[in-house]
Amino acid sequence: MHVAILGTGNIGLAIAAHCCHHKHQATLWSPSGAGAAALASGQPLRYAGAIEGVAMPRVAHDLRAAIGNADLVFVALPANAHAGVLRQLGQCLNDVQPVIISALSSVSALVLDRELAARGVRARIAAFGSTPLTARRVSETEVRVLTLRTALDMAALPVDQGPAAQALCSALFGERFRLNGDILAMSLANVNPIAHSALAVCNITRMEHAEQWSQYHYMTPYVARLIEAMDAERVALAAAAGTRLGTIHAHFHNSFDVPQTDLATIAAELHRRRGGPPGPTHPQHRFVLEDLPFGLVFFAAMGKILNVPTPVTCAMIAIAGALYGRAFEQENDVLQTLALDALSWPALQGLLRAGYPRA
Repeated sequence: MHVAILGTGNIGLAIAAHCCHHKHQATLWSPSGAGAAALASGQPLRYAGAIEGVAMPRVAHDLRAAIGNADLVFVALPANAHAGVLRQLGQCLNDVQPVIISALSSVSALVLDRELAARGVRARIAAFGSTPLTARRVSETEVRVLTLRTALDMAALPVDQGPAAQALCSALFGERFRLNGDILAMSLANVNPIAHSALAVCNITRMEHAEQWSQYHYMTPYVARLIEAMDAERVALAAAAGTRLGTIHAHFHNSFDVPQTDLATIAAELHRRRGGPPGPTHPQHRFVLEDLPFGLVFFAAMGKILNVPTPVTCAMIAIAGALYGRAFEQENDVLQTLALDALSWPALQGLLRAGYPRA
């Protein structure tokens, strides 16, 4: 396949490496252009870890050129870029170009679907609650692929396109995908906002002083208890929406093959096996600036729609807002674009299952 990859961060480069390693053609595009400048100059992409080699992905300088001849579009962008880029993508995608969004945030797939509906276009959208692999970008031309997840939930929009979307994802990454619910389930499946926000708030002084610290080592019993409390609210939201999601313990089991014990024990075992990854060394980090507005704020908004209490999640938003002097609840442009707070639950359910009506 010819895969257009939108984003050149950790996951974008790793997806490009994975595609090239398995004989697919990859084209990279960066919204700013800066992330792919070195590769655009002709330097190769070097990758190591779970897979190793050297690749020569193409680089496109505008979005329309990036997806022009692509068989598949893979969105590997931070959540705060979803609304803007997905609106642009909706203006140039065609009916036969499926899209994978990984990881989905705040049901942002609806932003793309709404743009396509305005043009009368129906493109199949697949969404993951996490990423199919984990990776660290070492430099502009180097990426370390850490692991390929053994199992990953996914959903499609429209929902009835699930089997076809699953087959497509399996063709690219192997048989590891399970259909589970709709795009709301995938937005709730992402555990990063819960784990990241707790780690950041509980270690904020380390971040301020640029200390070196290991995430798993500092996911201590007290921090783990806070994460588990927010995770219970996340799972309750999914249940109220009619979907069964695994706990954060199951997420770590599927990602790293660790026993499903309490979270503090899991974190200690991961630290013993792997060390890091290192925690943030400055407060202006995606653990807060992305995961708060596009993760926890979305969870709290869904709590209001579904009438499910989320007191610990809301407290975390308030405490982080006080620490940063920011109103994180006003920073989710996906919620604002879709005006989800104005929708009833039945109306939102219809969009989640079938998308926006076409003329």
